[in-house]
Amino acid sequence: MAKKVISIEVGSQLIKVCEVDYKKKNPKVYQMLSFETPVGAVEDGYIRDKQGFAAALKEQLITARIKTTDVVFSINSTKIANREVVIPAVKDKKINAVIMANATEYFPIDVSDYIIAHTVLERFKDEESAKLKLQVLAVPTALVKNYYGIAKVLGFHVENIDYFGNSFYQIVKKQVGSGVNVAVQIN
Repeated sequence: MAKKVISIEVGSQLIKVCEVDYKKKNPKVYQMLSFETPVGAVEDGYIRDKQGFAAALKEQLITARIKTTDVVFSINSTKIANREVVIPAVKDKKINAVIMANATEYFPIDVSDYIIAHTVLERFKDEESAKLKLQVLAVPTALVKNYYGIAKVLGFHVENIDYFGNSFYQIVKKQVGSGVNVAVQIN
């Protein structure tokens, strides 16, 4: 049996929870629920009222009989910067070094206060050479620590933290074919 996780998208209006298989190509959805975000609990992705947030989430999980404690958070915040960049094709283990060498060009910030992460979007060849198209994110370290803090309050183990935009991209990539398509997220 595959490992289950609860995926939690924390929004300013709604909290969406989905219990799914983890790291499977076609994960099974076991349960899902959504509920209103407690007033004042979340501000631009940061969980400000950890106790109120935790109490509301625990209540919903108990009602839904979800006992899984491994979690993947999906963060939606204007504090997260993202860029699509193209770099020369390098081995996977060298991608991060290339990104970090150019991070200040992608993000005009002090990158020491941020966690820099990436997702490979595409491998391709142009007229000159092989290339990689990447989505590169700069996430404030304080924001990531905030989610580890709420996991500790809840007694959860963080498996991963994802960016809402990447989560949306992954769904659309599976659902939409080639050619020209339009995908609309209404939140």
